[in-house]
Amino acid sequence: MIVSQLSSCGKEEVLETASAFYVQVYQGDKKLDVKKGKAFRVYLHRPVNADGFKAYYGDVRDGNVTWLEDKRSYTYTSVFDEGELYENTKIDNSFLVRQEEPNVDELEEKLLLTGKKIGWINCDRIIHVHNPCELEVVLADVTDEFTVRLALSKRNVVVPGLVNSNYLNKYKFSKVPAGEPAFVIAYKESSDGYYVAYSQVTLGYINSLNFEPQFKTKKEFESLLESFLH
Repeated sequence: MIVSQLSSCGKEEVLETASAFYVQVYQGDKKLDVKKGKAFRVYLHRPVNADGFKAYYGDVRDGNVTWLEDKRSYTYTSVFDEGELYENTKIDNSFLVRQEEPNVDELEEKLLLTGKKIGWINCDRIIHVHNPCELEVVLADVTDEFTVRLALSKRNVVVPGLVNSNYLNKYKFSKVPAGEPAFVIAYKESSDGYYVAYSQVTLGYINSLNFEPQFKTKKEFESLLESFLH
């Protein structure tokens, strides 16, 4: 999500993500949409606590994605039975797409999401922040706008930093949960790599971070993002 410059926030909410993916279907060169009244099913890795997840569809405007809730959607735990899925495709003349995964238990419990639109889709739930705080990020010697993201360490949450309209080197995170550990990263792609600044922080203990972006190759940047996950 960070590489794709996405976040897990709605218009006013902080959202926790079980999965984010992009769906597009073609017939030849023609893009297809989901027929009205029809839907498709997506089996996702099931979190330990799977309550409250719904479908959110990405509204793309000016290159930015805002996640809009499908209020009628819901998820539930379902056993993944590939044999049954193949039988159903024969009956209703549909098709099955699956990602090859090694050592998958075909009867493993999954989180089943029903989708009604194509494009960017998140399986999200709202996080209620009871003790909100703010964090400002200041980038030294920067004249271009950067992508700035805050990722919670213990939850799959990515919050966008909002740029100051008067200063392209100042960004702000609002209504983030105080007391939680997080990673903050600011980056901008260049022709042969990225200019990057990052830090680990416990939210609420400090009010601002001062960064000086440094150049990293694409491989170094990808390794850095991978380290955030472990």
